[in-house]
Amino acid sequence: MKELQERAEWHCNTCIGLDHCVMPKAGWVPVPPTQEAIEMYEGMDPEWGWRKCSHLTRAESEKQQAVAMKGKWQERTLSTFKVDKQNEAAYQVCLQYARRINPFIKDGLLIYGPVGTGKTHLAAGILKIAFSRGLDGVLISVPDLLNEIRNSYNNNSERGKIEEKVRNKFIVVLDDLGAENLTDWVREKLFTLINYRYETQRPLIITTNCTPAELTERVDVRITDRLREMCTTVQISGRSRRGRG
Repeated sequence: MKELQERAEWHCNTCIGLDHCVMPKAGWVPVPPTQEAIEMYEGMDPEWGWRKCSHLTRAESEKQQAVAMKGKWQERTLSTFKVDKQNEAAYQVCLQYARRINPFIKDGLLIYGPVGTGKTHLAAGILKIAFSRGLDGVLISVPDLLNEIRNSYNNNSERGKIEEKVRNKFIVVLDDLGAENLTDWVREKLFTLINYRYETQRPLIITTNCTPAELTERVDVRITDRLREMCTTVQISGRSRRGRG
């Protein structure tokens, strides 16, 4: 293993991609045991660990983005967000949130404001930061998610996969909450999914065109009560940017 470590130290600094990796498993670099482990296993050979190299982390992030985001959202980042006086406060809250994303973060964001002001752009940018740190996630519009669940009702295993999108991913972006046609079934399904995130203390980002008061009127009060506890509320202002480049 020591020989592999030396080989990695020699090649990794100049490696140009996974296709040129010299490790037994591309992208995985050996990590020697800590001094604590050596002392703990005195007289024995403690196991070495493995870590992902930057090329593997980037490749996994790009693959996740292709699966987790549709179309134009794959191109949106926090650095491409056009900041102005009307949205700067919201941008700064989102930026600070993105900077502290780690595997132990539990809180989320509820981003609300008029149509076309960049709510989903900010959420997608945050999700990309999570991907770059090796964390998994998904961005999906609430109406699309509910339609997928409805359409899968003749296939229980498929429905389970769809609901898994928002249950066990590390970070979930539910886009456009409040835009769906609200029925008792919709309210109950949303409550079940959001409550699971609440109970398991997993970060959730919500975007909505509704104010918090309007959202309470449109969806089950049980949902908004949990969102208030789970999420920092972020208001974004301005005119719609759609069609303006």
